[in-house]
Amino acid sequence: MKSNVKSNRSVNTSKETENAKGEASKNINDVFFNTIIENIEKLEPSNWDHFLKDNLVFSPSNIVSKCKYTRYNKLILAIDILFHERQSFYYATFSQISQANGKLKKGSKSVPIQYFNFDIKHKETKQRISRSEYLKLSTTEQKNFTVHSFLKVYRVFSVEDIENFEACDFKNVSDSENEISEISLNESAEDFVLKLIEKKGLKLEHNAQEMAFYSPSLDKICMPLTTFFKDEHFYYSTLFHEITHWTGHKSRLDRFDDTFVDGRNPYAFEELVAEIGALLFSSEFDFTHQFINSIVYLKGWLNQSNCNDKRITMQEAFVLSNKAYSFLKY
Repeated sequence: MKSNVKSNRSVNTSKETENAKGEASKNINDVFFNTIIENIEKLEPSNWDHFLKDNLVFSPSNIVSKCKYTRYNKLILAIDILFHERQSFYYATFSQISQANGKLKKGSKSVPIQYFNFDIKHKETKQRISRSEYLKLSTTEQKNFTVHSFLKVYRVFSVEDIENFEACDFKNVSDSENEISEISLNESAEDFVLKLIEKKGLKLEHNAQEMAFYSPSLDKICMPLTTFFKDEHFYYSTLFHEITHWTGHKSRLDRFDDTFVDGRNPYAFEELVAEIGALLFSSEFDFTHQFINSIVYLKGWLNQSNCNDKRITMQEAFVLSNKAYSFLKY
């Protein structure tokens, strides 16, 4: 007849079995995360590749000279770009547009910019020279010239205001120099993001900018235009990274106010969580070309996390990114 009473021997054996399983599980985790860290440490920053296309211009510039505007001119043109939500950062004077056989759209408004010029004239011969020529002279030779500086105001127009831009003699910045072409968006990934917008209230914007970021105060993700990315692998990896950040908001997983008794850097730790989340979703949708970027990124933030035990830190980051993954999927 079977008894419901266990002997001390059976109780001890049961505990020993449980402890053995626990030790085995712990050892498996240790091996798993130690292996990850060992492989991460082998990569160098030089293995990282920027996710945006080469030669993109993100500062107001003149389309003819390709020179970037500076100081107050940069500020006033940056405001113009933001206010009108422009996708091009190039400007030109009316004269430059006319010489390129361009025609402005009706109602186009110019932006005033300042330009310092110099009138440099020989004291005796009255011959004028350019500032670049003047700067090449010796100090003794320069004393033979009078130098007057004066401020001029030019007005420039955004190239988006040129009606026949494609027919102008400008080098076709949008198609050749900056290689602005559409990337191949993934239908499944787009459906996933659309569901987050419709069902979970994700706020997502695409602007003419070089940075991708999540703003906790606005609870909004801001991304560069899709055409700025080298391909869909870089685009979705970046987007999934920011979406993982988005899960940390206090109205969702409330992850940002976590404090750590081991004194680790909370910002660096959150970056680990977000990048592991990006890896999980990139793997699911088969966006794997940029994986080496993610691994280099993880190495950088792991080294900046000020953690005593990288294995434990990485393991905890995996746990939190898995929670983010489950929140987004279900």
